[in-house]
Amino acid sequence: MLVCLLLGSSLFTLMILPADTRAIVMPFYCQHTTISSSTVWGGCIRTVLSSSAISAGGSVTDSATLTGALTNAGGTVTYWFSLGSTCSGPYYLVGSPVTVTDGIVPNSQPQNFSTAGSYSWIASYSGDVYDQGAESACEPLTVAGPFSSISTTLSQTIVAVGQPVTGSATLTGVFNAGGTVTYQYFSGSTCSGAPTTVGAPVTVTDRVVPGSAPQTFNTPGDYSWNAVYSGDANNLAATSGCKTLMVNASPTTLTCNPASVVVGSAVTCKATVKGSGSTPTGSVAWLNSSSGKFSKLTCRLLKGACSVKFTPTATGSVLITANYGGDSKYSPSAGTYSLTVTKQNTRIDVLSCKPRSAVAGSSTIITCTVDPDCVIWRICLGITGTVSWSQIGTGSVFFASTTCALTKGECSVTMTGVTAGKVTLQAAYGGDSNNKGSSKTATLTIK
Repeated sequence: MLVCLLLGSSLFTLMILPADTRAIVMPFYCQHTTISSSTVWGGCIRTVLSSSAISAGGSVTDSATLTGALTNAGGTVTYWFSLGSTCSGPYYLVGSPVTVTDGIVPNSQPQNFSTAGSYSWIASYSGDVYDQGAESACEPLTVAGPFSSISTTLSQTIVAVGQPVTGSATLTGVFNAGGTVTYQYFSGSTCSGAPTTVGAPVTVTDRVVPGSAPQTFNTPGDYSWNAVYSGDANNLAATSGCKTLMVNASPTTLTCNPASVVVGSAVTCKATVKGSGSTPTGSVAWLNSSSGKFSKLTCRLLKGACSVKFTPTATGSVLITANYGGDSKYSPSAGTYSLTVTKQNTRIDVLSCKPRSAVAGSSTIITCTVDPDCVIWRICLGITGTVSWSQIGTGSVFFASTTCALTKGECSVTMTGVTAGKVTLQAAYGGDSNNKGSSKTATLTIK
């Protein structure tokens, strides 16, 4: 809709756009008109963006110059930007309108663009008592996705067969990056041929890239590794440079003696590193997959070998690893050994009942206490669990409970006599995660 306004001696033409609240003051092509013997000067406005092409996440400002207006021109200039390259709306106000002083127009506020795409800018001059309003020409702006770059690093570049390696990655030149990164490796040292994906693609959050899953190699040889970024709405896809990886046959061997050990008992583990030519030097670091304690966490090679003692504190299969750190001639390598850890034996030394006899049908309470112990005290890891009670014989008793839970290694039950005769009580300890079960009997007389 067009509206013509006559304010005093000034004539303005306004275009009202229903898509938004913007009112555009149409120019009079830098001409001036005489109305009622008064001169109203035509105002032209020209604008220049600080840049016509930026990357997502960047910002621009717009500057404006009035021509054809009086040198003391006032009024305001309003800066706008629009989606698309043709200034066809919708329009978005950039900051607040700026005040024109003596024909000088301040620049716009900086406007940030976080999303790639085509945009356009326009500025409108309000005019004043002596100068007509005007609108600038449309200025296109291109917001491109940032130039993405990804680099990757390996946790180790030389590993032994069976030794894991992980990758990490860093994104640069990106804006609020999302998407995914896929780690992959290749046979050979040039990142060519069919890749093998390492684990699952990892999710990028605000340009932070998680590390890869561990990757082990069962065959010696040369390998290579890279990382591939998927890109997202604001960032281009990218592929890292190629990293080389050497997988060596492990010269480190590991033995433990004895091969099977009772939990709590120490075992001696020996690492031997063999090389061609000179004897390997350096140190070996020790790890285990379960709970237990090494006599020392590292040992230095002497004539290519060194030993430590390991005391397991849990039963089952324990994987012991000896990591040789390498020296000036020999690369790092590792050896492993699977140690079997069994439960320790227990015995019940004490099973006492007080009193040892009672009258059948009486209210006399008999209390029996049991105290299971480790057979080998020096490796005892503590007795826990429950004891079950049963009876045989010509007499009989009534148990208040047929089980009791060990507290500080012992527990008790109570009973009363029912039938006269001899009663053989059996206390059976059921064992726990580290200890085998055991049992003991005691005889009562019921009169």
